[in-house]
Amino acid sequence: MAGTFRVKGTTGDVTTCDCCNRRGLRKTVVLMPVDADGMEDGEVTYYGTGCAAKALRTTSYAIRRAARAADLQAVIEARAELRDRAAWSLPLLQRSRDRLVARMEAGEDPATVAEGSANRLGVAVWRYVPARRAEAEAEARAAFAAGGLAAVLAVYDRYAAEVARVSRMDPAVFTY
Repeated sequence: MAGTFRVKGTTGDVTTCDCCNRRGLRKTVVLMPVDADGMEDGEVTYYGTGCAAKALRTTSYAIRRAARAADLQAVIEARAELRDRAAWSLPLLQRSRDRLVARMEAGEDPATVAEGSANRLGVAVWRYVPARRAEAEAEARAAFAAGGLAAVLAVYDRYAAEVARVSRMDPAVFTY
């Protein structure tokens, strides 16, 4: 589509058209201004499909199709990033698990081992999904309180299975 904007996708967060100020839209089309070379130039604007079609001198149908394609591409890119983060964190998670097993076999103080293991699990999960670090650490601590180091090992195994599964997936195919 030739024009001064590039369709970046849709959003439901902004429900007012920046062009005509119509309010209460279910979602808006995210448009990025571009310069003569096709490089992004400025801040995004939010238009309804009719106003976006006028701005790009095309049909509403073409705008909806382009927005749907951009949304799908964004999902694929997000999944690829998640896959790459999982592949990055998997070796750390496996080394931390091996270290937990070695310390268990060496007969070290279980409380000290559990605390260090919870922290290492948190770091590995942080590399995978940063928002889940506190959740993973709390889960490991609760598992130790309920079932000892064997329960902490089970938590490690569950996270390792999830991370390994995600690290092998094709971002264009897998769903949640």
